[in-house]
Amino acid sequence: MMKKKKLFYILCSVVLFISFILGGFCGAYMYKKNINDEAVSNVNSFANNDDVKVSNKTNIILSTIYEKSGDCIKDKEVNGKQYSGENRKELEKSFEKEGYVVEKMTSSEISMKRAINRYAPNRYIVGIKDGYIAIFKTDKEGNEFIEDSSNDITKIRTANLKQGDIDLLQNGSKDFEFNTKDEAFSKLEDYI
Repeated sequence: MMKKKKLFYILCSVVLFISFILGGFCGAYMYKKNINDEAVSNVNSFANNDDVKVSNKTNIILSTIYEKSGDCIKDKEVNGKQYSGENRKELEKSFEKEGYVVEKMTSSEISMKRAINRYAPNRYIVGIKDGYIAIFKTDKEGNEFIEDSSNDITKIRTANLKQGDIDLLQNGSKDFEFNTKDEAFSKLEDYI
């Protein structure tokens, strides 16, 4: 009889402990979900606020999203004086040629972004050149070029790679973007 009581108490303790842990996880999940929902709601209310107008004191931040790597880099900040009195649509029309659109807009600060299908500027990229894996450099605008064709185009044929790797090398991935040429060459070890 004593063994059954001990077993009963142990089982009850385990069940209570598991219930406590699950309750904590559920509470944390609901809390995070609520915080995220509020953040999304706040961003959407700013982003969709067409009543806000640019003033002389408005700070306009222009950024570029480099789609191949996912990097977002601030291009410049502009004083709103030149655009004073413009609403969201008028401001987007003013920056239409450069491709910027309003992401967030308040009377004191406006965030405008554009997306381009390139890697970030001044980086080294592992990519494909004429059927071979190569190391590219990006210029200040993200355009890719080969610095030294005798060293930067490898003898590694893309025909020997999996189709998934070929697609990533062609379409771009943060995994193939590096700050230095040495880092890019280190990535090549994955294909040797």
